[in-house]
Amino acid sequence: MNFLYPRRTTETNRRTYLSLIWTPIILLIVAIVAVLIVFVFRTEVGVAPLENFDSMIVSDGFHSITLPDGKFFLLSYEADHDRVFDGLIRHYNNDHELVFPILASDILVTTGDFSDRRLVSTNVEDHHFYWSSNTDFSPLGTINLLHTVPMNQAIQDKLTQIKVGDHVIIKGWEIFELKAYSKEGNYLGMWKDSGCNSLLVTDVFINP
Repeated sequence: MNFLYPRRTTETNRRTYLSLIWTPIILLIVAIVAVLIVFVFRTEVGVAPLENFDSMIVSDGFHSITLPDGKFFLLSYEADHDRVFDGLIRHYNNDHELVFPILASDILVTTGDFSDRRLVSTNVEDHHFYWSSNTDFSPLGTINLLHTVPMNQAIQDKLTQIKVGDHVIIKGWEIFELKAYSKEGNYLGMWKDSGCNSLLVTDVFINP
């Protein structure tokens, strides 16, 4: 009966080999499903806008904003917070965040060569902008991606009228840091720019 031992060893090795193959595949499938769930959750739930920006309860000179559901935000501003962005729109979208519904839109404002599609290509993804020169020369001008917090519903109504190709002047206070808290006071997260401009918008002028 000794001849049975090699067969058992072979079957054991086969099961071990199959386990080594299927375990990472199963883990990969689980990871993909998790990513898809997060993506659907963010796109289906996270994009819901604040229905009425006049419902914000503002205090301490716009350093604190409370929503009707009790969630509140603490804002700090850049030292030289008064900003004016004057230029051509290359990108606009309503891009709300689940934790930060007071962030109304992403707006790419450009001047000089950055306004010319023939000279510079631009793209906006996940609250970040990218550009590349279509020539051998470094582009001249400015490019700014604004993450807007309208100070009231009237300002939000103006922002939603913006279209790509419009010339705009957007005024406001540049936000340094935005912290979110639940109605119970639990910390939910922080929004802070990296190469962009978060802005409490106080005025909007549009020249189509």
